[in-house]
Amino acid sequence: MTHGGPHPHVAEVRTDGDVAGHSQLETQAGGDQRGIAGAWTDLANDYLGHAPIPSVAANHGRCGRVVVYRTWSGSCQTCQQPVTQRYAVALRDLGFTALAERVYRALLDNADWDGATLAEALSCQEAEIAVALTSLAELGVVTPDDQAAIGVTLKYPASALGELIERREDELLNEQRRVGDTRSEVAKLTERYSARPWSVDPATGLERIEDLEQVRQRLAELAFFTRRSVWSVQPGESISRSAIEASRPLDLRGLRRGIAMRTIYNTAVLQDEACRDYMREVTAAGAEIRVTDDPIERMVIMDDVVAVLPIDPQNSGQGALIVRQPGLIVGFLRLFHRLWNEADVYPPVKAEGSGADPSGEDRKVLALLAEGSTDEVAARVIGVSVRHLRRRVARLMTELGAGSRFEAGVEAARRGWI
Repeated sequence: MTHGGPHPHVAEVRTDGDVAGHSQLETQAGGDQRGIAGAWTDLANDYLGHAPIPSVAANHGRCGRVVVYRTWSGSCQTCQQPVTQRYAVALRDLGFTALAERVYRALLDNADWDGATLAEALSCQEAEIAVALTSLAELGVVTPDDQAAIGVTLKYPASALGELIERREDELLNEQRRVGDTRSEVAKLTERYSARPWSVDPATGLERIEDLEQVRQRLAELAFFTRRSVWSVQPGESISRSAIEASRPLDLRGLRRGIAMRTIYNTAVLQDEACRDYMREVTAAGAEIRVTDDPIERMVIMDDVVAVLPIDPQNSGQGALIVRQPGLIVGFLRLFHRLWNEADVYPPVKAEGSGADPSGEDRKVLALLAEGSTDEVAARVIGVSVRHLRRRVARLMTELGAGSRFEAGVEAARRGWI
């Protein structure tokens, strides 16, 4: 509890029950010895280790009136001095409602309060206090007492709350055991899953799915268990709206989980506004995209261990094959990385005419051409196809504003690119 303003009745109750600089029943600078009651100190000590959270009960250092709120910052109801309070105990996990917890904390310091006084202090109705008291009785932290002003007597917190903690621990342990028991059902569920309308060839291990909606379901399931990477090739001049809507949540969820994602598209998809919007969205989330004019076939490789390919490359609506054989996966990976290295980055690293410095690979291309290397030799040194190299040279010439390779070399040298 902290009184606002520099006056001789400032006091601060800490989570260990101490008042700043003094014992737990003292206040600073001449204030009266009215600290938090010993029972509340015991309660806090029972819960040491919890992070501080807003309090509901504390004594005001000047007038001794108790202010009881869960989150409270304002003036004492008796002397109107500013006061706020915090505590380090959380009772919600033990079954306390918000009001029941406030009532419990208030009664720890004010066992002689009646219902009307408690309702006034907590700014609620007496009927609500009665409901809270019934809840506390059901929890076993109070017992009925006709002699008490409030009609109940608090049990000793260490034993009453300790019993609640043990009960909660038992519930959690039993729940953990029930969850563990479900593991025995995995084999049975997997067997039933395998009986769904797609088949696995026992000789090759290839999984064949012919229904398009089931293909999407299977991709979603595979994506859920992917942990490291997704490499994909998407041919065609556009992406259907249904395909975009099906892919977007899976892609964004994977990117949020830190999965590396690379996709190669046909350059023609850039003409479709919806495709461009989708590509901008996933690249902003961390995906890498490249485009190519070269012929490509549909393929998805997950974690370098499973690949999904169309049954018929000319008609993806015929279904898909799920491949896991390491020998085949190695070949698909080599094909993907070759296509990736030869494709163009999207969005382009440099805008035309931007004058930005070229990449190290672009500098190498310009240097090889300046040395008189043929396209074939330069492509082999860079590690790309001749067709890809020529596209790159054409782009560099455009950025340099050159009408020929000779002019490009002169301008590159002038700019210090080579």
